[in-house]
Amino acid sequence: MVSETTSRLEAALRSTKGDLKLVAYIMAGHPSKKRSIDVGKRLAASGIAALEIGIPHSDPLADGPVIQRAGQAALEAGMTVAGALEVAHAVAAEGVPDLPIEEAEPVTGWLRSAALDTIFMVAPTTPPDRIGTIASHSTGFLYCVTVTGITGARKELPEGMTELFAEVKRHTQLPVAAGFGISRQEHMKALRGKIDAAAVGSAIVEEIDRAGDGVALVRELLKACR
Repeated sequence: MVSETTSRLEAALRSTKGDLKLVAYIMAGHPSKKRSIDVGKRLAASGIAALEIGIPHSDPLADGPVIQRAGQAALEAGMTVAGALEVAHAVAAEGVPDLPIEEAEPVTGWLRSAALDTIFMVAPTTPPDRIGTIASHSTGFLYCVTVTGITGARKELPEGMTELFAEVKRHTQLPVAAGFGISRQEHMKALRGKIDAAAVGSAIVEEIDRAGDGVALVRELLKACR
């Protein structure tokens, strides 16, 4: 059965008239629980479609250095899974779907979510038959990883993404999102019309590291989404 949260997320991420929805990411408890709630609420009001809320853990297989540092800082500040869900619930009151996520397997596997049934991830190396299997078991949306490495802002998106997105869309009617390395307006323009949503994480977390909230960055990126 599809949950109410999943249905709401699917509707929020489905693009219309070729636009691109933006999903922002923060780490729960970075740099503190209160701060992550405050930042999450500001981002929720900035025009994003959904907010990913990372649950810090000690073995981050797919996280790049920026998010690894944020997770470590959150753990040192006492953040827990229960605390991360409290952050998510507080931010959810702003009306934007939120996704508390904890990495469970490498990027060629899938993530378990406290707000969704399951978030499945498709990587560039995922075989076509595996993509079909993933799509048939998915609800809410499918998440395409743009690289086979770790998270982190990049100057350019890798080649071959158009083919990957087309293959994923051939197997599903759900919204298709992409993440890892997305951080610039030119990335948004390149993705617009090819997928439904793009997730931006490390670039926002870096802004939070500098005592910002990522809202100005998000608003600049949103200009390239329509």
